[in-house]
Amino acid sequence: MLWSEARARIEGELGWVRTHTWLDGLRLRRLGRSQAVVEADTKEAHDAAREHTATLEAAVGAVAGRPLRLRLVLSRRARPRRQPAPPVPLEPSAFEGERVGRRYRLCDYFGAAEGALAVRFAQGAVERPGEWHPLVFHGESSSGKTHLLQGLANAVRRRRPTAKVVYTTGQRFARQYVQAMRRRHTRGFRRLHRRADYLLIDEVDDLIGKPATERELCFTFDALQLSGSQVVVAALSAPHRLRCADPALRTRLLGGLVVPLRRAGAATRRAIAEAHCAASGLPLTPAVLDFLCQGVDLDARELLSALRRLEVYRRAGRSLDLPGVRDALRDVLDARLQPASLEGVSDFVAARLGTSVEKLRGRSRKATLVEARQVAMALARELTGLTLREVGDYFGGRSCATVHCAQQTALRLREARSDLQELWSAARSRFVSSVPNDRAST
Repeated sequence: MLWSEARARIEGELGWVRTHTWLDGLRLRRLGRSQAVVEADTKEAHDAAREHTATLEAAVGAVAGRPLRLRLVLSRRARPRRQPAPPVPLEPSAFEGERVGRRYRLCDYFGAAEGALAVRFAQGAVERPGEWHPLVFHGESSSGKTHLLQGLANAVRRRRPTAKVVYTTGQRFARQYVQAMRRRHTRGFRRLHRRADYLLIDEVDDLIGKPATERELCFTFDALQLSGSQVVVAALSAPHRLRCADPALRTRLLGGLVVPLRRAGAATRRAIAEAHCAASGLPLTPAVLDFLCQGVDLDARELLSALRRLEVYRRAGRSLDLPGVRDALRDVLDARLQPASLEGVSDFVAARLGTSVEKLRGRSRKATLVEARQVAMALARELTGLTLREVGDYFGGRSCATVHCAQQTALRLREARSDLQELWSAARSRFVSSVPNDRAST
């Protein structure tokens, strides 16, 4: 009864909305001669009552008929339970973090000139840790980033068995840091990562945009640099293209050795296929290898998956001639085929030549962009069968003469450059052409 009257006074002082929003969880627990104990059911109600202690004391004292001192307590049900302290992580053993596949070796990495250079830098990081801080590999999916990092970890295992290696991913690093913050156990997290001899972070893109995690990674980089340890990072995008919430992380990545990686070309895929066939005893004819490595636009992972499927078919007694391989991989081939369209062809060319569809359709006259636009126009003419005017309208309203000239220039470039020949072959295997191949070139 006394608390109901006091509550009515409080409501008249603070208003109905504020009282019912913040002070509904209060109740009078005990009334003494000089003190009133008010209990709050929630932490929010307790904090709100502390802001209006004077109002509550005046209301309760007026109803009780004597001045009272107010004491606020939090209900036991609302008190946070003490969490047991997590075990302190041990010092990193030879390997910590994500599992490292033992089959990955640097000597098995196939690539173009950039790939050979990347292997050389990775071997240098094993032999001379801390010389490049950090060592950054970047490239699109299936360019071999994970192979390089795990191959480097295995090379350290063989050369320096007592070295402390932490191999992780950007997602795992961010998740573990958040968990350490919530449990108030960042000391163990930092000891694990900052006392490593080698810190290898794959897919660092996954932690970009998280300010606290980026800042923690910057501090980790600084600590490892002072101790002479080696940091190796792999990302999809080049460091200057990462949308970091903290510019300090971008500058640290750019301050190291940045090595670009390219998607495996036809020659590289052929080397991968031949090495796999030699190791597994898979008897494939040169015609089948040409079809898998040049006639179908498969990346390295898809190629290895196709070869493993053919191994199963061989054990089942199936023929591995060209028709048999086509039948075994029919679902893979059908999934990669799509009707040729201006949008699809321009997306394909933009992705392969490192630009965007907006730039292909724009007005820029930059030399590399003009060449990419000419290739896109020529492929669009060849695969879609659309008229010169229709292709020109799509690519920024260009004239028929411009499209025709671009087509002839692109065909001459294709004859002289192997990378454009591979691009043409990949486009023909990706899209279902609406016209014969010789019609658009006439």
